[in-house]
Amino acid sequence: MLDQDLGDLASQEVLRKAVEAFNKIKANGQDRILERTAVVPDKDIKEIASKYELQEEIAKVIFVLEFEFDIPKELSANYFKFETNRLKEAKYELPDIYSFIIRFSMEEGFWIKYVSNDFPKKLLQRVTKLITLDRSLFGDLAGEKEDSALYIIERSYIVSEVIKPLLFSWLQDHNSANFCDAALSIICYMQQKAREKGEAIAEELCNRFEANMNSIGFILSELESKSWASKAVQEYTHVKKQIQHCKKDSSQMSWRLASELILENRLLMEYGALDLKSGIDYPMKSSTGEKRIGSPSNIAKKEGIIDDKVALTITNVEGLSKDKVQTTIIELVRENFDNATKTHKQKPSYFAKEFLERILNEFGITQMNVAKLMKKFDVQLMYRMSPMGAKEYPGLSVDEKVIKLLEETIMDIYTTREDLRKEIGKIIEKDPTIVARAEKALVKENDSQKLTTELTLRQKLKESTEKDMWILIRDEYLKELFSNPEELIAGAKLLKKLSLELGLLLTESESTTLIIAELEKIGLKVTDDNKEDLDKNICKIIFARLKDQREFN
Repeated sequence: MLDQDLGDLASQEVLRKAVEAFNKIKANGQDRILERTAVVPDKDIKEIASKYELQEEIAKVIFVLEFEFDIPKELSANYFKFETNRLKEAKYELPDIYSFIIRFSMEEGFWIKYVSNDFPKKLLQRVTKLITLDRSLFGDLAGEKEDSALYIIERSYIVSEVIKPLLFSWLQDHNSANFCDAALSIICYMQQKAREKGEAIAEELCNRFEANMNSIGFILSELESKSWASKAVQEYTHVKKQIQHCKKDSSQMSWRLASELILENRLLMEYGALDLKSGIDYPMKSSTGEKRIGSPSNIAKKEGIIDDKVALTITNVEGLSKDKVQTTIIELVRENFDNATKTHKQKPSYFAKEFLERILNEFGITQMNVAKLMKKFDVQLMYRMSPMGAKEYPGLSVDEKVIKLLEETIMDIYTTREDLRKEIGKIIEKDPTIVARAEKALVKENDSQKLTTELTLRQKLKESTEKDMWILIRDEYLKELFSNPEELIAGAKLLKKLSLELGLLLTESESTTLIIAELEKIGLKVTDDNKEDLDKNICKIIFARLKDQREFN
């Protein structure tokens, strides 16, 4: 097995597992949408279906996407219609069969919701470092030559680990589609722009990306002599070829370039959010030290003041009478509701969920219970908006229904919390030692959880098949390589770490010596240009060493 290209095998296996994991998220998301469509009012269904000339099953999903996730009906309808037209052009017209339409509406509804709402947030968590590098190279921060190599390496990591699984999963759900179709759809969903604008947006992104690549090309050439930068040079060369290839025929766009454009799109979205200049011709340093009114620091301060006001109100209700607490909560809810819906144009339901979650956190509710309470609130809200709920709560507008439920929920939680506090107070009064015993039990539980976490890697090494152990080593090596770009250092650190799990005490120096010696046996040196071959053989050395150690144990 080791004679095969195990690197490729590991890469494919990692992708397969990543896509499988994402598909579970997708299945849960589709179930959630399906559940919500069950209570959509008939009047709204017919109105949407008639207005946008779509099937009622799709109209239900469009209603849910706007009501639940704040995605305008016009956009959702546009995305659905574009996809049905694409299928027609691909000679795969959607059959007018109920089960087919339901499946299509759930699949496409999930993608619209996930890519519009969830994916940009997830991606933002991974691009913080990249944004800083982007600004240092093309923006308003001072930069170093080495930033160019780090920039390429960081991009390579993000597109492979985060965006690639999304692309492959998208293709599974879209017949006769290619990576270009996927990139254009995802970019439009992220920006919440009509799908017809996809080509123009992608062209602009591609031009910016290519210009940036060209501008750092000469800097990278100066770093070629440094072994840690050779990976960046290889990636840079590969991406440049992909751009040229795509220019000849966009339908032949590779997953790599599609991912790069999606990543570029997220960077520009963040520039827009930060009110930063996002053109191509950036100066290397900021020309002025002045702070803009809309600068991130000022925005953060403003948001902090709002959060503090809510926190202060929740803190100050402690000890007040129940009537006074209720009055305070009503005032707090309505003030924030007006600000969110009138000033910031938020949907009432979207505000309610966001605000309730903030209040629950201020109350100190655990995350597990927050999730349960949010789900309960969600169900109650959908019921009140349903035809049955309309009969039970007559004469109330949508806004009033949302506000009333939010006020009732917060008040119920506060009352329950206060009752629980009093009960706990009585218990402690009877037995003061119970607090110390509870703390000891908590510490013991935490220690047990830590032990379980520590044993996980050891168990994997001891119990995994050779194939799984190879994949584990490969994944861990790539993680180390991301933190330590020098192959030898990354390999030595990993060998030391994994050997320790199997009871072999190797120092980092010993691990380094061992790897160098084994590489020399097969005629390789750390300074060799073929870094992929070097990576694979370092992993082989670690694999062989751990395999022997496992058998010895």
